[in-house]
Amino acid sequence: MKKIITILKEENMIDMTEDYPIGFDINELKSIRSFNGKLTYVRQHLGKPIGTGSGREVYKVDDSKVLKMARNEKGVVQNKAEADWYGNTYFSILANVIDFDEDNYIWLEMEIARKAKKSDFKRLWDVDIDTLYFYISNKYNENHGIKAAWGISKETEEKYDNNEYVMELVDLILSTNVSYGDFGRVNSWGVVNRDGDETLVIIDMGLTDEIHKKFYNKHR
Repeated sequence: MKKIITILKEENMIDMTEDYPIGFDINELKSIRSFNGKLTYVRQHLGKPIGTGSGREVYKVDDSKVLKMARNEKGVVQNKAEADWYGNTYFSILANVIDFDEDNYIWLEMEIARKAKKSDFKRLWDVDIDTLYFYISNKYNENHGIKAAWGISKETEEKYDNNEYVMELVDLILSTNVSYGDFGRVNSWGVVNRDGDETLVIIDMGLTDEIHKKFYNKHR
């Protein structure tokens, strides 16, 4: 599938620093060479991260966005994957990417979301997150010529087949090289408010094939 990246015209570009504390300078951040140096700079100006992973740290900027900072090469690859796919206007279930470091993907700005709960899937999508994992697993396997591994009732399968959100998720999985297993984890999802309505969005693409091969298969 051709990737459609949202490009902002120069006259509509917003200075990334406008909502940041006084003293924060994106050009100064870019000039720092090491990951640790960049992280130290961000920590000094934005305080403690609201989320930390093996490859990135996430900082709240304001009530509309967060800043994802790579802390190593793995984080850079994760930022690049999200910059590529989260800018794709075809998928409404992806959190919006606002801006990112086009030179080396050290940082990425994303639409802020509250953490999703299992009850949000039932309330907003009328699905069970655990059953949803079984369903998307079967769809992935079937698409790759593998027998479905999980037993799901015919009634539930038909229900999910006719759910527009679930179908968009399946389309996303089959259009990318991302690991579908991450979409069965609640912490990969968030809830945002769009046009006055709450909606579930993916806030972490998780593992891509590139990340898995490069960082998890080194000793195999």
